[in-house]
Amino acid sequence: MSNIVTIVCLAICMASTQLNADASAQWKPTKNEVPPLAQRVLESSNIVSDLLELINQNFNNTEQFPVDRLRIVLGSGGAPTANLDTLTLSLPYEYLNNAISGHAELEETQEAALKRGIDTVEYTLYHLLAHVISKDLSPDNDDTAEAISSWLMIKAWPNGGEQWFENAQAFGRASQLLDGPLEDYWHAHSLYKSRNKIINCWILGSNPGKHEALLGSILDPVKRRNDCTHAWQKLNRSMQELLMPLLKPESELLR
Repeated sequence: MSNIVTIVCLAICMASTQLNADASAQWKPTKNEVPPLAQRVLESSNIVSDLLELINQNFNNTEQFPVDRLRIVLGSGGAPTANLDTLTLSLPYEYLNNAISGHAELEETQEAALKRGIDTVEYTLYHLLAHVISKDLSPDNDDTAEAISSWLMIKAWPNGGEQWFENAQAFGRASQLLDGPLEDYWHAHSLYKSRNKIINCWILGSNPGKHEALLGSILDPVKRRNDCTHAWQKLNRSMQELLMPLLKPESELLR
């Protein structure tokens, strides 16, 4: 994996000079600020490194999307944010901590709550990236961001459909069921059942034989398979056309 895109821990940026492009990941807690559980869970997951790998393997460093300037900042508090001027995705540990705590109210085990928290964060990271790619951070652009982020995850990874199903379920549950201030990212960018149904259809359509078991049974599964296959094919064509100027010619996303 190349190191064009780097993860920058906010604690290090505050304490020393800015990290250069040779550093792919740095983890250092900010004293008395980072929730230890959230930090440990993020450190042990691969969601950030996987996203970096996807970007570096598939995207060119272009004027429209200067990949070498993209930074993922981990640490501090508040809500997840993206900055189009600096191309910075900021993911506070506090956000993961809140997601874990919220899902703990809905899950029977801590292990399940931790997984749901990580799934919520992974959905958020891909969603933030999609907003940056489309150069529009407003919730009004969520339909486009959901299309881009869904396509990237489903298309890029062998288990992308299954993982995106879990991610969207976790984020959708946070949107629909979890309490929290309105500035929480899952409230500001809510994923309601109608849009979650569209995402599930893309997942099914990308590989019906593999993914049908993820969805509930219906009276006419053949029609659903056909409709969702067409929906995925339409999404795939539109995303390839939209993102082709940003992608490397050899990118598997164009296959």
